[in-house]
Amino acid sequence: MRIARFFSLTLRHRFWGGRPPPLHVVPVRETADGIAALGGVIKAVPGGLICGVPEGADPASLDMPLPFDVVATDPVVASVTEGLGTLGRAPIFPVTVVPQATDTVRLSSDSVETLVTRPDVVARLLVTADVAGRELSASVEFDSVARIWTYNVIGGDAGVPLSVRDTAGAVRFEAAAERTLPTGAVARCFRSADPIRLRERPEDRFELVSEGPVGPRTLVPILPAPAPTALRKDPASGAITSDIYVTL
Repeated sequence: MRIARFFSLTLRHRFWGGRPPPLHVVPVRETADGIAALGGVIKAVPGGLICGVPEGADPASLDMPLPFDVVATDPVVASVTEGLGTLGRAPIFPVTVVPQATDTVRLSSDSVETLVTRPDVVARLLVTADVAGRELSASVEFDSVARIWTYNVIGGDAGVPLSVRDTAGAVRFEAAAERTLPTGAVARCFRSADPIRLRERPEDRFELVSEGPVGPRTLVPILPAPAPTALRKDPASGAITSDIYVTL
């Protein structure tokens, strides 16, 4: 009995860029039973799955949509993914797999339906496949959260003006009020004017610059990106900010 590919699902996440995110797709019990009743198989692959059915089988007997759970294998997913609910309550998203094309579904906070489930389940996908088609595919894309980035600069000459600059000129940073850290050190702070998407390998390049009488001088040519869990509520604005600490 030859198995032909019925459809495939591919998961992508903006935080991890082009590499497979720490997520996998798991069929719920009724989906697994329905595919098995056809003599079909569901195979997990890096970043997704492939569903195959025997040649000549009629998928019209399947009860569409087919529910699948997206399960996180790394707890950092909850910190970097836009549109997720609280732990144990997963948003529900419809996904359509169509012939001759790849349907791209971008998961966002627009979903209002949720499902009470295990904490590691980050989304429920309701997959509808064209039962007359084969070699169907869909791409499910998760977006990363956007946060205000705050650089906390410790040390250096307090009398020398500093600034954070984007070498591409696209992102603007503003000086914010100084902070006294739990260690007693005073940090000069620079906040992004707008939220920035978190990325495992950021494409932006920010630098720390001192302003002197003969012009700006680069002190730190490549500033680090924030850790996914380095979050703090800004007392002035109430916004959630991602803190980065730089010592001179």
